[in-house]
Amino acid sequence: MRYAAALKRTWPCSLARVALATVIVVLFFYLFSVPFWHGNGELSRLSSSHVAWALESVHGKVRAYRGARNGTGKREAPMNNAKQGENPVRFYLYPFDAFPTSWGNHSGNGCDHKRVGDVKHDHADWVWNALYFHPWRTHEPKLAELAVLPISFDLMANGRCVRRFGPETTALIVAEISAALNRSGIFPKVRHLVIANDFKSKPFMKAIDPVLAPAGVWAGMEGRGECRTSLGYSTVNSVYLSMRDPNHFKGLPGMSIFSRPPAQRRYSITFVGQLDSRKAYQDRVALFQSNGSIPAAHMTTVIMNPLERKKDLHLRYCTSTEDVDRCVLRKRTSRVETQRLMEQSNYTLCLRGDTLGSDRWVNGMAAGTALIAVVDEDKDLDWLPFPDAVPWRSLVITIQRSTFRRDPAAALRQVMKDTSTERLAELQQLSRHYLADLDWSSYKSRAVDNLLREAISVPCHPADLRGGAFAPAPPAPESTGDEINSSTSG
Repeated sequence: MRYAAALKRTWPCSLARVALATVIVVLFFYLFSVPFWHGNGELSRLSSSHVAWALESVHGKVRAYRGARNGTGKREAPMNNAKQGENPVRFYLYPFDAFPTSWGNHSGNGCDHKRVGDVKHDHADWVWNALYFHPWRTHEPKLAELAVLPISFDLMANGRCVRRFGPETTALIVAEISAALNRSGIFPKVRHLVIANDFKSKPFMKAIDPVLAPAGVWAGMEGRGECRTSLGYSTVNSVYLSMRDPNHFKGLPGMSIFSRPPAQRRYSITFVGQLDSRKAYQDRVALFQSNGSIPAAHMTTVIMNPLERKKDLHLRYCTSTEDVDRCVLRKRTSRVETQRLMEQSNYTLCLRGDTLGSDRWVNGMAAGTALIAVVDEDKDLDWLPFPDAVPWRSLVITIQRSTFRRDPAAALRQVMKDTSTERLAELQQLSRHYLADLDWSSYKSRAVDNLLREAISVPCHPADLRGGAFAPAPPAPESTGDEINSSTSG
């Protein structure tokens, strides 16, 4: 009788718990199996604002239930799953529904987060999913060392949102940010990270600067400096190749093995990229105007601007599919084909273009190649992402710019001569190892960890001392030396 009475008193509560658990399990299974999981078991990006809202709702219910259970009525701080010695950064990700211009609402606003973007500029597409499920995330703003504002600047700048890019949209975003900061209770005591990777998003940053100063940190494609850090990259491999699965070392049919040793690669040095007469492209012009042998090189370019094609740059057009040594193609090489070529090469030549770098660096690492850069001085490598995690000066071969401009072919031959087979294999292994520190799509990527650590460590001073929250790094000085540095030591 006593057992029956106890059961009568407790069974409604137990049944309610079972029902709640069942609903949560079914919802999570549906969300994970349909929009998030692919056949290879990898998480894809957030597919829509409705998924984000659903996840936030479930998280909120679970936290409320925990608060009721511990008798406080308050949200319970999430456990930090970081391992000891991992140097975790506890961060707060603002709710997606606080930014309807980016994530939508019942009025039909928002951006298209379902379509795969440009692998060169749309790295931010990968970030939100990585941050959402990261074990360092806290739901309590007051526990955070860093706060992240989930605003899709790059999608807006590229026309992938309901609202068009312009002053009205910018004003709405500023209003959303201001409202979120006022509610948070942590601004400006805690640094706030915004992500705007595409160069087209820069106008947004000018408007956001006064709102976030003095606590704003900007993560973009390339460059490090005052309140400014790099985002990392996504690679051609994120769609096509092998790093997403540790047991799958081959890519599409006909693609080489990214880990094959130097002796089994067809080409010595690869460079594939566009060219024009602007000052920033003069290293490329010098290369394609040069004479002299570069054994087994694959170096092709294309002139995209019709006005540039009319200029006499003294360049040679390729005459056949086998003619691939410093000649101009009439049609641009696809990203997949470029990656195939890199995977068959021992070195990737990383010549600057509009900026100091490009996705060529990380795609060369994904292909298992050694990297060669042309610099004026050692600090020209300071723009590279996450230097506290990636020992760039140990894995990049540098050539002094004056030496390269004088005779590109001779400079590259000297690099190959000075690099032993053992050292080449070591550099290629370093590229493969550190790729996970940069590439958001790599297997067990460390890019998000590095971004969070750097966002709280990058120098950042009051706005009146630094010229704005997102001031760019100063340009590199002119060349002063001549030597080749193979960076054979740390």
